[in-house]
Amino acid sequence: MEDFGNYIQLNVVEKFNRLPLISENAPFLQIPPMEPFKLLIAIFVTFILLPLLFIIYYMERSEKFLTDWKFCWDFGRVVLYKLKLKGRWSRRTFINTFDEAVQKWPNKNAIEYVDEKRSYTFLELSKHANRIAHALQSEGLKKGDTIALMQSNKPECLMYWVACSRLGIKIALFNYNIKGKALTHSINVADAKAVFFDDNLYSSIREIIDDHSISVVGNGAAEENILTQFYVMGKDGDRVREREKRIKWMDTIVDTINDESEIDKSIVDDVGLQAIFSLVYTSGTTGLPKAAIVKQKRVYLGSYSFYLSFGMKHSDKLYCVLPLYHSSAGLLGVGMMINGGVTLVLRSKFSKSAFFKDCFDYKVTVVQYIGELCRYLLLAEKTEYDTKHNIRLAFGNGLRADVWRDFTKRFNIKRVSEFYAATEGNVLFVNNWKKGDIIGPMGKGGFVNRMTLGYTFVRYDVERDELVRDKNGHCIECKKGEPGELITRVAGASDFPGYYKNEKDTEAKMIHSPFGDGCKWARSGDLVLRDEYSNIWFTDRIGDTFRWKGENVSTGEVMNLLSEIPNVENIQVVGIELPKHEGRACMVVVQLHDENINLDFDSVISVSQKNLPKYAQPLFVRLIKQVDMTGTFKPTKTTYKIQGISSECKDPIYYMNPKTQKFERLTAEVKELIENGSLKF
Repeated sequence: MEDFGNYIQLNVVEKFNRLPLISENAPFLQIPPMEPFKLLIAIFVTFILLPLLFIIYYMERSEKFLTDWKFCWDFGRVVLYKLKLKGRWSRRTFINTFDEAVQKWPNKNAIEYVDEKRSYTFLELSKHANRIAHALQSEGLKKGDTIALMQSNKPECLMYWVACSRLGIKIALFNYNIKGKALTHSINVADAKAVFFDDNLYSSIREIIDDHSISVVGNGAAEENILTQFYVMGKDGDRVREREKRIKWMDTIVDTINDESEIDKSIVDDVGLQAIFSLVYTSGTTGLPKAAIVKQKRVYLGSYSFYLSFGMKHSDKLYCVLPLYHSSAGLLGVGMMINGGVTLVLRSKFSKSAFFKDCFDYKVTVVQYIGELCRYLLLAEKTEYDTKHNIRLAFGNGLRADVWRDFTKRFNIKRVSEFYAATEGNVLFVNNWKKGDIIGPMGKGGFVNRMTLGYTFVRYDVERDELVRDKNGHCIECKKGEPGELITRVAGASDFPGYYKNEKDTEAKMIHSPFGDGCKWARSGDLVLRDEYSNIWFTDRIGDTFRWKGENVSTGEVMNLLSEIPNVENIQVVGIELPKHEGRACMVVVQLHDENINLDFDSVISVSQKNLPKYAQPLFVRLIKQVDMTGTFKPTKTTYKIQGISSECKDPIYYMNPKTQKFERLTAEVKELIENGSLKF
């Protein structure tokens, strides 16, 4: 160090002092002799630290470089963990990760099943799954096959996941509420060699078997056309078997198997992170379900990333009432169980009256939500369990700002991790909220986050239903505060597997070279904006936003405002077509909390006029008994849009009378006036 200091003193300072300008005319600028260590500190501060701080300051002001520091930290931890695993990284498949969990925590509860008050340790879960794997093998199912699973939340569902993974069998996770054409379509898309279903779903299965739209074992089809064998599960399987000989009772097959040993692991030796683990079907709110491909990489990397971001702990108990066929429960909930040893507390179905009592009884520390679940909880009667629990975190997506505020206050939820992601999507945002933070954003979008995930927002023309392009045909990126469609570059960490055996719909999600760079980008179908603080806000789903009087109407904005009106249990907003009118008029579809109490139409008018521009104010109100929902609490609006005010709608409809400025019952006479153009809005 001393030699280096002397070198600096002789070769830098002395030569600098010998300059004529300094030594003769400006001796006060001469650099005095300096200790080597202090000299190094001065050089570091002047030429490295200060410029670096300036760059960071500039980047933070212009691009919010440090806004998503939590993302940077978590991303770095994932990268370090990947480096630590080295060659084992490519082996982080579902079954290998599960087996590692069994070795780490053999006697820890993996699942606690509320409905029947039974639990399974990781080791017990593994042994039961091994028996099922041997049973599947005895039925001729093998690596490369696909089986369909229609089962409610129960431990056996996860046992089948493990069993299929041991054999290299893909799992098509079906919404157990679908039936008829949608069910037939889903089976055919997956090319399912077998369908396993709960005994209470027999009527739906019988319908499609008798329809002969699926080649079923036992239907007398030619051998080469035999594709699907149906298996019933549950204690009433014997009754189903007696009534329908083409269906096998899986419970009896498993009961004959006593072998709890693992299947030969060499069967799945070549199954890597790019292999398909499962097919998760879209909710079908706009048509028949599509089978989104879930690769092994996403099961592990997705759940582990969220595990880190949410600050989950090995000691946590996660309460899950969301269906396991949905990504939030199936990939995140189960993924956190096998990655971090979290105990999964399962209930077959959501119950707003039992929710917090279950959390108290089972010492739950983390809960999951999606869609309208939190709002349903707010409608439940108050009990001592509302705050008598150990919940430290709620995570999920789709939490509206008005519900967020009331939910955290009433139930004393101190932390919320709201995230944005989609089963088939290739981008995610997380907002790790705590009391005192801004309510509503679905994530942060700072500089590092954008560079890592490779996304941007581009202008979208709602009226023309297309992306806005410049004179060169390139998309135009949005400014801060300007809503646009979220798109993500398809490359590296942000790959897009698409839909199983459905090139048409997969390609429809793509946009090629939007900026003339030759790259392929995936469309989200969501209108999103980034504010000046890099908060990411959901604006609307493309197709939900509509045009009226030459202006864009946000269904989300209208819904959030009117949902606070007394006696409104559920509200949906759609744009409907009217004869002799351009664009779509605003209709609110309302489900009342108490049907014996009328809707306060005066409140609808006053709230709308006070908070909404004229073009966004509701012109029609449709009163319904129950909003149509998917199995994951997502409303299906298509019917309301199509029916509008036509005779197909049998519910009472009220319209805003332009003369009286009051809502009045829509009669046949008024409809006729609208249809012939005599009544204009």
